[in-house]
Amino acid sequence: MKREPLSNPMHQHAKIWNRVFLVFLVLALVGVAMATMGASQSAVQITGLVMASGLGTFALICGVMVFYFGKLTTRVEEILDRVAGGDFIAHFTGYSSQELRSYAERERGALIKKVAWAVPLCVVLIYGGIALGVIMSMLEDGTLGLQAWITVGVASVLGLLTIVFVRRWILGSKERFLVKMQSREPELFVGHDVVWFCGWLAYFRTPFADLTDAKVIPGEPAVIELEIRSETGRHRGSSVVRVPIPKGREIEAQSAASRLLEGRR
Repeated sequence: MKREPLSNPMHQHAKIWNRVFLVFLVLALVGVAMATMGASQSAVQITGLVMASGLGTFALICGVMVFYFGKLTTRVEEILDRVAGGDFIAHFTGYSSQELRSYAERERGALIKKVAWAVPLCVVLIYGGIALGVIMSMLEDGTLGLQAWITVGVASVLGLLTIVFVRRWILGSKERFLVKMQSREPELFVGHDVVWFCGWLAYFRTPFADLTDAKVIPGEPAVIELEIRSETGRHRGSSVVRVPIPKGREIEAQSAASRLLEGRR
């Protein structure tokens, strides 16, 4: 018997990326206007150039993500319909409140560590490269002076604000999920293409990603750990996701992990 449809988080992801894209786009256009209207080598023009370049880069990234999630939403919807209809490998319920609290604390700590270096590194590389490019241009024109300090200052301020914004956005999204997870009767579905847990989803059969490992890690609670390899052009990377298992069902979870690996392409 088919149950109620599983919520598709891709809809919300697409909306969020669309809003962030619009914010960065508007600010980048403000930067373009400032760069166009400001006097040559003035503080207004330099600020506009850095804003247009830096925020325009983030707008481009967000635009790509909007397109990606828009395409992915329909595909995931079809997969979740099959899962709700009974086409899945394993289904877990019956979590204790202590298991959920322990899982939430572990996930929160892991994300904070990751965001602590990943977000600043990305932002510093983008704004640092832009500031360096503007300063090198000034060197060629022989106009290096106060403008260089203005460039560095503007890039630093915009970089700091971007780090704060992106960090709060990422941590806030995870925190909302963890709070929602503990306020409902949690369910975990392990499908052939996805893992769905309380409205959160990991999809690992995309043109850019595939499952490379799946195993059960003992603990309180034990978790199914999935390693997902991503590949876009020359860039290759991997990410790890973990979902909790109710106590006493570790053997079933290990069997589910083995079946996931058997289905790798």
